[in-house]
Amino acid sequence: EKEQIQKAEKLEDLRQIQQALQSAVYLDDSDRSAAAANLDALLAKKLKSAKYTASPKIEDLSALLEFALRGNVAYSAEDAMQVAKRFLTSLEEVLQQASALDALEVATTLATSSETSLNFVLGDNASAHEEYGRIITEARDRREKEWSKGVIMDDLRKAAQRKDPTGIRAGVEKCKDAGCAPFDIMQYESQANNLEAYQTAAKQKLETAVKSQSKDDLSEAIDEAQKLGLDFVHPEAMKSARTALTGF
Repeated sequence: EKEQIQKAEKLEDLRQIQQALQSAVYLDDSDRSAAAANLDALLAKKLKSAKYTASPKIEDLSALLEFALRGNVAYSAEDAMQVAKRFLTSLEEVLQQASALDALEVATTLATSSETSLNFVLGDNASAHEEYGRIITEARDRREKEWSKGVIMDDLRKAAQRKDPTGIRAGVEKCKDAGCAPFDIMQYESQANNLEAYQTAAKQKLETAVKSQSKDDLSEAIDEAQKLGLDFVHPEAMKSARTALTGF
């Protein structure tokens, strides 16, 4: 619930920023100063909050957007091209440095929040629009990859929690294919190897306890096997052991 509230707040922040950017485009020159001041205050309030500290360059990007919108028709064609170039450079830096998925989401949403505003910034420069398209496409691809890695890592953690060596190994391979950092998956590779050895020993102990017909040995073996996840990896062995235990 807390995460949903934070997400809703973030979307509301972006909605307000989008409205400010869109309204600034249509203002007369005489009103641009007041609009710029209002936009400055809005960006300072929304983008400097703790939620966005994962990508501080988002502030640089928003400031450049605001500068480009504040800039009016008095700029020469050369000035307009320089603004577009600076914006694209800053945009690419923001998206490349936004390592956290949330930060990347905010950066791409901010950059694409108003096509009208961006068209104003990029002007009639066809190459600038083409470059913008490339940057955003790459960022979206990266965001999808980051999201996919997050899903795969979540599945891997679940396999580890249920003590499933086969599932862990499968998750590790998927993580490698998705480009997960070696450091993030190293512990799971070791866990899978250790678990398999412990589970094999626990299964053997379980089978021996069943044959021994000792209630104490059987209870101990079942408890140990249960802690090691044998209910998932060797369910039949656990079922046989519990059936044998009920016979005492």
